[in-house]
Formats: sequence, structure tokens, C-alpha cells
Amino acid sequence: MKDSRKEQDPQKRLALLKKASQKVWDDCPWLWLHVEKFVIAYSSKIKGMVVTPTEKFYPQSITMN
Repeated sequence: MKDSRKEQDPQKRLALLKKASQKVWDDCPWLWLHVEKFVIAYSSKIKGMVVTPTEKFYPQSITMN
């Protein structure tokens, strides 16, 4: 992870991040079995914010009153 932050070449950075990801899966594959849900936004002024079941949202449709 530290090396990927320093790497300027996108392809080399991707390779470093893939290596780090593989280490996580090898060492503790259960890590992703529980993912906490969290509030992405909370305000009555926010309109048009649709959050998918995977907690993705698309900011281009959001407005504020």
C-alpha cells in the first residue's frame, strides 16, 4: 500500500494494489463478510439522492434546496 501511494505509473500502481488485495484475501478472507451500513447523507435539503442496495449513488442527480 505504501509503495502504491508513491508510484506515478498507473499500471505499476494497479499491480501493487492487486498484490496488496491478494495478501488481504490470503490472510483474512472473512474480512468482507460483514460490512457496516452507514449514513451517506442526511438533510431535508438534499433531493434526488437515490442510494442503491450496494450503497452507490450518483451525484449528478442530487440537488439541494
